[in-house]
Amino acid sequence: MEAAKNEVAKLPPGAVIVADASLRDSSAKELINWQKAEGFTFPVIAIVNNLNGPDLLEVMKGGGAVDVVQRAGWKTQARMTP
Repeated sequence: MEAAKNEVAKLPPGAVIVADASLRDSSAKELINWQKAEGFTFPVIAIVNNLNGPDLLEVMKGGGAVDVVQRAGWKTQARMTP
């Protein structure tokens, strides 16, 4: 999580964060909450294993991620998104 925090702090205005819903020592939701507390407003796209599973609900709960993509198709979805 510390590495993610350090990288977020270096991002330029207008950047978008793409994060795995389950980070090695944390979660995308925790990263979203941290960045909000620090005053960062970068939108976060979370990558989840299952679009119908509890990981999807967890990362979206409370206005967390702005979008969610399923791991199996994230490269295709990322290319198709304007």
